[in-house]
Amino acid sequence: MSDFEETINSDLNWRLGEIAILKSLTVQSHLSEKKKSIARKYSIPALYAVWEGYIVNSFKEYVKIINSERLNFSDLHDSIATKHLFSLLSLHQPPQNFEKRKQLVRRIQAVLSGPIQLPLEIDTSSNVDYAELQNICNRYAVNADQLGKYKASLNKFLNYRNRIAHGDNSVAVAPEHITEFSQTVVSLMSDMTEILTVHATEKKYLSLSHNNVPE
Repeated sequence: MSDFEETINSDLNWRLGEIAILKSLTVQSHLSEKKKSIARKYSIPALYAVWEGYIVNSFKEYVKIINSERLNFSDLHDSIATKHLFSLLSLHQPPQNFEKRKQLVRRIQAVLSGPIQLPLEIDTSSNVDYAELQNICNRYAVNADQLGKYKASLNKFLNYRNRIAHGDNSVAVAPEHITEFSQTVVSLMSDMTEILTVHATEKKYLSLSHNNVPE
């Protein structure tokens, strides 16, 4: 088992334990029905924290693998290279002043001439629904098409989480919701771990020309 695989699997197992504890807190026999209801309701934002934390940590570890190779810009997959360059140099808002444009060109030349170090901060927009999950995967050239089966259940979970987090007192969380949402998160994290492990092992973060070179 690689260091990367060991690290993200260790993190996954810790999070599975946290979810088990959250679920147990909602069924404590000594609690009144009202307290159980409140426990279920506020376990949803806690469950989301486990989910978002997993995405942030696992992709951070994936970025560390990429950075450890000290790749040149041309070695990176186009999706990763494009996202990095646009974010680093704010190319979506190019300067209008000519002198500043010359400075930008020099910065581009500097970036293209040396090894790339991607930032370890993983932007989730604090809302990792299915669309945001795909955005994050696309940023790092991770093919996660197989996660499409979770789209409806993940978005339903996020809808509950957002309403509760924003103070919607009308949200009622039944025991079956806890079972449904926790299973969605557990299955998603497990599948995502497998996907990232394959991508790291096969170096899917390299440019397509590298990946297509015969062994």
